[in-house]
Amino acid sequence: MKNTDLFGVFSSQILTTLYEHFPMSTHLPKNEMTAIVAARSTLQGAQSQLSTVEGMEELLKAADLMTPELASKAKAKREKLESEVASEAGKAKTIEAVYDGTVSFLSAEGYIREVKSHQYQLTAKGLVHLNQPFENGSNTIFQKLQEALRPEKFMGSLTSGTLVNIVTKFIGG
Repeated sequence: MKNTDLFGVFSSQILTTLYEHFPMSTHLPKNEMTAIVAARSTLQGAQSQLSTVEGMEELLKAADLMTPELASKAKAKREKLESEVASEAGKAKTIEAVYDGTVSFLSAEGYIREVKSHQYQLTAKGLVHLNQPFENGSNTIFQKLQEALRPEKFMGSLTSGTLVNIVTKFIGG
């Protein structure tokens, strides 16, 4: 997913969460929100596989059963998994950076405010923008966001493109 798509997904999640709790402040569940992208679970799976391969290598060496052929296969598998772990760790780091940037952007633009450490509240400006009619006036921007975020409607890049469009209307509203 591109950074703009991630921005759309995170903005939508953040704004919807804060709208539903308005006027109270609430903790934004960063880990849960970034998990939607699934990079973290892929990273954990790759790390687990790597740990298993490394453990098997150690056991075979300790039992003096490591043949040159097994050592070559283990090395290739380990190097492949190490590369996958590094790649997934980079993706996870980017996703978290985009999330943090989204929170900073929404705060700097005056749509949300941090009340306490990691406790956010929707501002009057954010509330007004979310309650604006969306295009034909039948739904508000908030209702469109809420509808697009329903699990049965969420379809990866298709939905993220929709969310970017809705968030663009929100910001430009």
